[in-house]
Amino acid sequence: MTGSAQLQHVNPAQAVGMTIQVFSHSNDALQTIRQLAQDAVTEHTGSMTTEGQHWIARFASTDDSLQAAIAMQRATDLFNFNNGSHPPILLGIHIACAENTTPALTSPPAAFLRPGEIHLSESAYRAIHHDQSIKFRTVDHASTTAYKAIWKMQEFELASPTHHQGASSAGFFIKLFLICLIPFLLVLAYTWREPLQHGLSSLDGTRTIDHQLQ
Repeated sequence: MTGSAQLQHVNPAQAVGMTIQVFSHSNDALQTIRQLAQDAVTEHTGSMTTEGQHWIARFASTDDSLQAAIAMQRATDLFNFNNGSHPPILLGIHIACAENTTPALTSPPAAFLRPGEIHLSESAYRAIHHDQSIKFRTVDHASTTAYKAIWKMQEFELASPTHHQGASSAGFFIKLFLICLIPFLLVLAYTWREPLQHGLSSLDGTRTIDHQLQ
């Protein structure tokens, strides 16, 4: 499902909810990361609460929610880089649509709150523009399917597992062919060695006789 034809605007009765979980943090850094997340949400016209186990943000647009999630991840990566955080602080983000604004809409399976990743529910995935700079890969958990947003350049290869596997298979068969070819060439070289040596000896002898006759 790609292209703008798949865009489905969220109706006023719906809410776009984002769940944010922080992994591997210190108390000193937590306030900074919370502010970075709050700034990203506000910039993309959302609202956020930080009470309870997870931080909850809500948006009127799934596109805004996805862009806010990417902005959060980039800001967190930059924070880790600038501060040499060990272990690095990571955010797990899940975006979903629901017919109400209760916190229940932002309670995804724990498997979809993975460190450093952004996952979208089926409903959220169907409601966004599919920008060419962002790819998606399906992630299954039990009977639930989510879509992982691939927004880092180094992860784009992972968004096309079929192509990647095909390239690996081709490389494997090329290596196998070369392994089988080497013994054949060695046997061929050994088989031709004696006739070749005999021919060269005869040629040298003929040259010697011709030289003597001259």
